[in-house]
Amino acid sequence: MQRAKLARTAACLVWIIALPGLLAGQATTTGGAPAASTLPPEIPIMPMADAVLFPTLSVPLHVVAPRDRAMVLDALKSDRIIGIVLRRPESDPDFVEGPTPPIFPIGCAGAITEVETVADGGYDIVLQAVARFRITREDTGKPYRIARVTAIPEARRADETSALQAERQTLETLLAGLSGRIGMGPVPQGRSDETFVNGVAQRVEIDPLDREKLLEQAGPLARARLLIDLLKKTTP
Repeated sequence: MQRAKLARTAACLVWIIALPGLLAGQATTTGGAPAASTLPPEIPIMPMADAVLFPTLSVPLHVVAPRDRAMVLDALKSDRIIGIVLRRPESDPDFVEGPTPPIFPIGCAGAITEVETVADGGYDIVLQAVARFRITREDTGKPYRIARVTAIPEARRADETSALQAERQTLETLLAGLSGRIGMGPVPQGRSDETFVNGVAQRVEIDPLDREKLLEQAGPLARARLLIDLLKKTTP
């Protein structure tokens, strides 16, 4: 079981830091992502079953549900920002049944940088991370969910640079070990330590609740340390 899970992990370790041309087609539009300081106080939120967006990264999404299509259209008419949040599973101790799926209070907002209308009437979009946020309350009045949010800055301290480099090396060693057993290719190089850590956290196959814990870490150093612990527990 664990070995099969690790094999899927290797297959899923796709690096989506930049996705130019991913959604090539006649109906594609492209726009730049705003700076984190421009995160508005109210944003639409899209609950996801297992996808989590991390700072500095992008994520491709296929949008089909009518309410989500309406969200995309409205976002394109304004600041292009959509918040990605994880739904609470029924197994979570804080799960509360209600008219809308319960969600975790911390998510990550992204700006639509690419969009394409597809044959099923939905959209293929790419979201580029803008900032993490905490939900303070939800508002009504739209067919989709709207939340009042406050931005959460990433903890980046100059005196943590060496420690983050060391944790990256540990993480690379762990991933190389997995590659040796299950045929995973070499770990991509040439990315900043922060983006490397976030890229592994976003794509490695782990429990969604663990991925949410990674997102909630104060910054890349704490995230790297938790990720290393999680991978060590997964390794047979």
